[in-house]
Amino acid sequence: SAVAAWLRVCPDHFDILHPYFRRICYVLMDTDEWGQIDILTALLRYSRAMFADPDAQVKAGREEWNDQQEDADS
Repeated sequence: SAVAAWLRVCPDHFDILHPYFRRICYVLMDTDEWGQIDILTALLRYSRAMFADPDAQVKAGREEWNDQQEDADS
């Protein structure tokens, strides 16, 4: 599988994987179990690197609120 080779050779070069992301998602169901493991590993790495953290805004807002509370208490 091309995804397995990508994982072994250059797992941090997401620019290679980027144009084929949706196609890989569609092919996931048609591959065997071992191929699915490689594809899921690649998609997980890609997603963690390329998509924004949905909790980042919540964490930033919570920290800002805590800072405001500390300022009000002093």
